[in-house]
Amino acid sequence: MNPFLADSIGVGVLCSDHRRLRLTGAGSTCAGRLELYYHGSWGTVCNDFWDLLDDNVVCRQLGCGDALQDKPLGYCGGGRGPIWLDEVRCSGNESYLWECPSAPLGEHDCSHKEDVTVKCSEHKEMRLVNGEHRCEGRVEVRYNGTWGTVCYEKLHRKEAEVICKQVKCGPLKSYFGAWKYGAGSGPIWLDEMECNSHESTLWQCQSDPWGKHNC
Repeated sequence: MNPFLADSIGVGVLCSDHRRLRLTGAGSTCAGRLELYYHGSWGTVCNDFWDLLDDNVVCRQLGCGDALQDKPLGYCGGGRGPIWLDEVRCSGNESYLWECPSAPLGEHDCSHKEDVTVKCSEHKEMRLVNGEHRCEGRVEVRYNGTWGTVCYEKLHRKEAEVICKQVKCGPLKSYFGAWKYGAGSGPIWLDEMECNSHESTLWQCQSDPWGKHNC
């Protein structure tokens, strides 16, 4: 008897048909160019016959909420590698994109200029507005398809440092209340934030739930 068998409590297998999805190129796991992992390679999906029903299947599969329509064609640029899927026609009820009818995997008549991009409601963005350039201004964040503001009440230097890092604007120079760049409009998305300045995005910091505030 093989002495190693007594210690074996299970078997692990990796099959060649393993598939995964991701969205890339937009700085978020819930928006970007759609890529499919198949046969050991990441590739893209062609936008022939693609519509909002297909978007919704992708967003649901990735746990990213509902699909948003406000995305410019090719806003993440073309990808590289194989184009795995073409002529996808989802009904919207599928749990996985590969359950949707499509051309056979790897068969297409597309170029990477036709790569699918998807934006989901859980995608978050940040911008600075009302300043003299893109690295100065009132902080606004986009959540669930709507731009809103951040409460200044407990925003300190560490939180401001994370903001500068997130918008790729170098080290923090100074930070101000709403009087400097004017009050915003729409929802107040974030309040009671506590950062340690090592975070890459403001929403990695501790805070009250999105949309909950006393500002």
